[in-house]
Amino acid sequence: MDEEEVPKSVTERVMDGVPTMKPLPYQLRLKIAPHPGQPWEALCGAVIVSPRHALTAYHCIGNKDGRIIPNKYFTVYAGAYNFKNLTSDKNVQKRGVLRPFPLKFKNGSRSNMVPELPDLAVLLLDEPLQMNDFVTPACLPTKEVPMNEECIVSGWGKTVSYSLSSSATLRAATVLTSKLQHCSHIVKMEDGTRIPVGDYDLCTYHPTKSACRGDSGGPLVCNIHGGATLYGVVARGDYCNPHDPNVKYGLYANVYYFKDEIEALIGTDNPCPTNENYYADEFCDGNLNNSENCFDGGDCC
Repeated sequence: MDEEEVPKSVTERVMDGVPTMKPLPYQLRLKIAPHPGQPWEALCGAVIVSPRHALTAYHCIGNKDGRIIPNKYFTVYAGAYNFKNLTSDKNVQKRGVLRPFPLKFKNGSRSNMVPELPDLAVLLLDEPLQMNDFVTPACLPTKEVPMNEECIVSGWGKTVSYSLSSSATLRAATVLTSKLQHCSHIVKMEDGTRIPVGDYDLCTYHPTKSACRGDSGGPLVCNIHGGATLYGVVARGDYCNPHDPNVKYGLYANVYYFKDEIEALIGTDNPCPTNENYYADEFCDGNLNNSENCFDGGDCC
């Protein structure tokens, strides 16, 4: 499809789909430079959760042996739309990563069998991002996302798994949240071992649309209380092919499951207040419905 035929919408598929036509303010592009163990550049997504913190997939920042890639190899770009025009786009902000923090299970451990679980990490940036119309943190959720909720996944990844290149422009797809059991069959390790699915995951469904390679670490935002709230981070899925009727489900790291751990790492850098009686009480409180209060903690973004 030619870009001039594209509707100005963020509700089209990532694979074999159309551009968003503009930056998504919470979306980051994560570049991993060639390093020992991987002689080529890798690209992932990420999502802003405070001026100095972002979320991404653990498998974007860790090696298969469980070791973290040194932070000097990471660069993030905020406010971007066309990744080929980064140097000429005045809205783009470039930052390094001071330190990555892999998330752990509730018992304080990580998986021994699958080093990538849980597939979620917090990035501490080397310099705060400047907040503006093109760069804004996503809202963290205050409750579990309902089933069959319409959500948007976005990124610069491939439009089909067998493509030789990723998309130059930011793309997005609308998918529906689904029961976790529907995703329990879709992912295997290289040796055939099935990767376990748990409450730390979030499952989505669509008969033709999905995230694809290169979208890992990017956001899944849902239209809760009239705005975009971050519920998932792109983690795992089958090979994406819009012409394959069996490609229906995708797995994401469940942001709500790790909300307490994420907020503990953000600490005082969290731009949202936490001492208000009505903050994040699942109601849209008018006095907090503004950017300075992060739109009531996601209750009315």
